[in-house]
Amino acid sequence: MKSVARRRMRYGLTVLCLTVIGTLLNVLGTYFANSYGSAFIPTNLGTILVSVFGGIVPGTLSGFFSSTFCRFFDTNAIYYGVVNVIVALVASALRSRGAFK
Repeated sequence: MKSVARRRMRYGLTVLCLTVIGTLLNVLGTYFANSYGSAFIPTNLGTILVSVFGGIVPGTLSGFFSSTFCRFFDTNAIYYGVVNVIVALVASALRSRGAFK
């Protein structure tokens, strides 16, 4: 019974850490791209990486929270929340089919 609880706790911590890392990568990338006037905005970079390495749950959470936090300095970012979640779902599906090997 303890091993099941430990696995669940370890999975929860892994999901939390990957979500925070992906969200920070997306938010910082978007912030620097906006502040320097770059045409390339890496909003989905962290979401894709987290979906590939962590799976569907941390990827979708990262995509959702990224668009939520990016709206503080980019007012159009909130509209891309659904797109970020769809990108996470597609990246996770491609990973499970072996597209990134």
